[in-house]
Amino acid sequence: LLIQPGLLRPILEAGKKTYLLEADESVVKPKDHDDHLRLQEAVANILRRYADALYRRRQAGWESNNLTYQKLDESDSNLRFNLDIGEHGNAGKYVVRVSQGNVDLAREIEQLIADWNALNLDDLGTLQHIHFDRHLYQPLLIKTEGVTASPPVLEESERRFVADLREYCASEPGTLPAGAELFLLRNLTQGKGVGFFESTFFYPDFILWVKLDEAQRIIFVEPHGMHHEEAYINDDKARLHERLTELAGEIANRSDNPNVQLDSFIVSATKYEDLRRLYDSGTWTVDDFATKHILFQEPDVGYNYIERILRC
Repeated sequence: LLIQPGLLRPILEAGKKTYLLEADESVVKPKDHDDHLRLQEAVANILRRYADALYRRRQAGWESNNLTYQKLDESDSNLRFNLDIGEHGNAGKYVVRVSQGNVDLAREIEQLIADWNALNLDDLGTLQHIHFDRHLYQPLLIKTEGVTASPPVLEESERRFVADLREYCASEPGTLPAGAELFLLRNLTQGKGVGFFESTFFYPDFILWVKLDEAQRIIFVEPHGMHHEEAYINDDKARLHERLTELAGEIANRSDNPNVQLDSFIVSATKYEDLRRLYDSGTWTVDDFATKHILFQEPDVGYNYIERILRC
């Protein structure tokens, strides 16, 4: 990364086109030595973040032009945390942190670890979790007060997606073609998972595979609330399915593998009637959203969103 000093001032002078600084007036209009130091610190922070964002955008742009299909194995960052340290070196761990006051839960978790070989994944006591045997690692912990984890715990919309997918697979076994297999993986963020877009660094929450013989469909699913989303034309997350159509052909050519389809969906935890007035022109119907791969979790919109994801 080559930094030319003459280019730093124009970055700062670009103002709102490049960054937004929220600070006390004394920071931007210094009157004494201490104010000058605070202004210098603010300028340095702006330039650091600019350089970091620039580098990440360029890196993501390069990666998107060089993506290939690889077999998912236990060396992948999305799974590597779960490897045995002794055999694989500094591979990392599944980490659960409990607040200091919750001594009983901490002891209960220690006992679960001690009894791991005989563990019943449907029952982890008071440790909140959801068990879906098609997920590639266990357990999937649910957001609980006083508990954090790495990989991250599930927010409510994410938990509901896993629960709905599990229920649908159990109640509608004929939805998928005979012989098809389904797998789910929580996608990590911060550069460890599968991400898209050099501008927003979007890491969808889940990767869903539907595999039949040599062919497979890879679906990226992002459940979240949508109260603050931009209009569709400016929403990279919602439009990922359009980009994936282009990427699929490019990656297939690089990988010499034409048997993979790519797709994506936003699963809105915000109800349709609440979102309709806020999103885009305010006139979208349920079908308009579905056409753009934005689906609703609520049951009274006229479809089962899991079925739409699997059969689309």
